[in-house]
Amino acid sequence: MKALYEKIVDWLFSRNFDKPLSNFFKNILLFGLFIIGAYVVLGIAAFPATILWLLIFYGGEYIYNLFPKYITDNSFFSIEVGLFSGLIVFWCIFLLFCIFIILRDFLIKKKKFSLSEIFFGFSEGIFFFAKIFLSLNAILLFGIGILYFFLGFFGIGF
Repeated sequence: MKALYEKIVDWLFSRNFDKPLSNFFKNILLFGLFIIGAYVVLGIAAFPATILWLLIFYGGEYIYNLFPKYITDNSFFSIEVGLFSGLIVFWCIFLLFCIFIILRDFLIKKKKFSLSEIFFGFSEGIFFFAKIFLSLNAILLFGIGILYFFLGFFGIGF
């Protein structure tokens, strides 16, 4: 197999100035291999981002659709449910990363953890995402308050 690979590579990269048509087709073949290789590398590099995008958008939509219709019909509660479903999806992704890191540390690095350290890490993650959720809600309420203040100030009502 190695000898066949060496013969193909030697043929592709050898230049014979007596045969310009052969050199032209070799260059086209090399350019095609470069394009195919670039697409393969970009596809491999984009695969994790594609999975993350699918998880965030389709997972968030799935969780959003689990809530009753009378809650999501209200515009304010709809935004809250959207924030909550996004928070749940991000927390699930965080949980998966934590589980994979812990399994890697157990199986590959042979580290020893106590159960209290693992639960402490998870509780810190929950606390972190709860702070994000509360800050997004505060920003939303602050923005709505400013909007209604200016609408009331200028005498525009709904």
